[in-house]
Amino acid sequence: MAKKGKFDINAISIPTFSVTLLNGKTVKVRAIVMKEYRNLLLAKDGSDELDDQIDAIEQVVSNAIMDDIDHTELTPYDFEMIFIKAFAFGTGENKIRANFQCTNQVTKIDVDGIESQGPCAALIKGAIDIDKIRPSVDTISTDLHKDFVIQDSVSVRLRQPTFNDVSLLTTNSAEGVIEGIIRQFESVTVGDVVSDINLISDEDLNELFDRIEPLVIADMFKYVSNIPQVQSTIKMKCPSCSKRYSHTLTGINSFFI
Repeated sequence: MAKKGKFDINAISIPTFSVTLLNGKTVKVRAIVMKEYRNLLLAKDGSDELDDQIDAIEQVVSNAIMDDIDHTELTPYDFEMIFIKAFAFGTGENKIRANFQCTNQVTKIDVDGIESQGPCAALIKGAIDIDKIRPSVDTISTDLHKDFVIQDSVSVRLRQPTFNDVSLLTTNSAEGVIEGIIRQFESVTVGDVVSDINLISDEDLNELFDRIEPLVIADMFKYVSNIPQVQSTIKMKCPSCSKRYSHTLTGINSFFI
């Protein structure tokens, strides 16, 4: 027979599980809880700002990691997979819904019987199998830092991009890409003097970038753009015109936002 007593909130535990990172290490993670789920919905439905939605996702990852690691140092793939696994474990979903509008050009007939060409525009409903998500790059660099020689006795050290850097490096804007590369600058070495990037003014950083040869910038971009993100290819068929599609989705933006 049950007895009366004071309610103990600690009696309710949140399920945990392990996520294997790209480096082979495992991280203990807990499932998403209702408060975090509600915040995700509010950010997605109540704000047009991408930053608000990214912040909600980052909060989930920060809260869900049970081990003593810095979530800001994770690769984008590891960060995104921890979020996806925490979301899936907490909601009981093993698939992520992904809907598209059919762009196939079809013949349409209006009320007057006049034919015209236009997009089918039917809604195609698809789903991403979480177990089939893979890294977006085949060769994943293990160099967390890399030095680039600018000229004799002058070099710049870059760090590997993190989840928060992805939005800049994957933009179509040249200005955004430049900012994304500069954001990875960690230090500048001149002779035997190493200057931490935090001690260099934005003006000097921009001028430094402008003085680097395009060939070196291209190598820097190649290094920072080799970003492992979550990726999955889904095959779908339009229910209206029967056009078949194969969509490859890359990054948390295309999965959830």
